[in-house]
Amino acid sequence: MDEGQEPAVKEFFDDFVAAFSSFDGDRVATKFSLPYMAKGPGDSCSVFDSRFQLAEYFQSYLDEYHSQGCRECRY
Repeated sequence: MDEGQEPAVKEFFDDFVAAFSSFDGDRVATKFSLPYMAKGPGDSCSVFDSRFQLAEYFQSYLDEYHSQGCRECRY
């Protein structure tokens, strides 16, 4: 990676962490392109072709993490 790109990459990941820390599935979904494919347990695989579907997908995980006591994200 070119040293000149480092600030932009850091900014992207800082924003990514802030999105996850918001526990807002819609905000997290904006960080990804559509269609989005997610690999689940075993051989399960889901493809999302709308922002609404993707936001619901992330929200389900964020709700689960929150219910387990997660309150912050970092890298």
